[in-house]
Amino acid sequence: MTLDYEPGDPLPMQSFVPTGLLCLKAHADAAGVEADIRVTELNGLINSGFIANDDLFYERLTDTVLQPDDGMVGLMTDADSLHHTVTMARLIKERSPQTLVCLGGPASSPIAELMLERFPFIDMVVRGEGELTFTEMLRSLAKELPPDQVKGLTWRADGRIVRNPDRQVMPDLDTLPMPSFEAYGMDPDAPIYLDVGRGCPFKCHFCATAPFWNRRFRMKSIDRIVEEIRLLRDRYHRDHVGFAHDIFTTNREWTLQFCKRLTEESLGTTWACSTRTDIVDREMLDAMAAAGCVEIYYGIETGSQDMQKTLRKSLDLERSRDIVAATAAAGIRPVTGFIVGYPMETRETFNETLSLFQPGSGVRLLG
Repeated sequence: MTLDYEPGDPLPMQSFVPTGLLCLKAHADAAGVEADIRVTELNGLINSGFIANDDLFYERLTDTVLQPDDGMVGLMTDADSLHHTVTMARLIKERSPQTLVCLGGPASSPIAELMLERFPFIDMVVRGEGELTFTEMLRSLAKELPPDQVKGLTWRADGRIVRNPDRQVMPDLDTLPMPSFEAYGMDPDAPIYLDVGRGCPFKCHFCATAPFWNRRFRMKSIDRIVEEIRLLRDRYHRDHVGFAHDIFTTNREWTLQFCKRLTEESLGTTWACSTRTDIVDREMLDAMAAAGCVEIYYGIETGSQDMQKTLRKSLDLERSRDIVAATAAAGIRPVTGFIVGYPMETRETFNETLSLFQPGSGVRLLG
């Protein structure tokens, strides 16, 4: 958002292929669940002007999502958009009281019981990794049975809020079916992020990724990832993909093998990924560049070494600077992410971030 943004201006939404939702649909369909599952990606509709940013914005969102006789509407949640999701959930229930409203994703999973206590128009929350839970929940509902045996689900039963036992994450991601890309329509302008791996073994204090996946780091096999890249290239004419994994290079040997395979295959596609600066080195960067990597996102978070310890990120910031420079030297575009305004942030720590990673910017926070 820019400083000259005015109410009613078009919203600058990031549109993308909703791979996570397409994975849920694919798993339920492959399991033979008797349900007609639609996937709607709202950001692209907002960008196109189909959903106007006016006083009826939320009503228009609800009109787009809710169809007559829908038995359930599932809403994905992120922390920065949770207030929008809750507003939509309320309108959906007001307009169609018989329609169940189900949330899932990183924002609602850790506070599932609180969400149901606070908002009576939300009926259930799929906690954590969703494919098995979502499929079993739909199967129970189709049979008009209470979902009391569905692990990973929080739901309402006779006025009570029930938290079913947790579900362990899948040990083998290759068992998942291909995402139902055809259900989205594959807008050629929408970026696509492949689900190549899940989980994180690190313990950054601010991040939901590690606990969401039970701190279990898993990657799909190289064969499976190559198969998905080929599918997108041959069927949907995609020559670039992003990898939806926070720390793609955690396993150095696997990463080098993956790069060697892509180099040998000559798929004619480029890719981008995310990782930490302390699990990358120059040999790896050269191999990634040769394999078609054109961009790496590094979550550095703060330029204060003291804040690095407080946040349990624990990066060596001088090494981070070196790795960012080495990434550019290898021909890969480095993108760095920072967070400001932590509860423990001070003028000094904020200035350290600006001075360490934006030297000569002329920006200082004084006081």
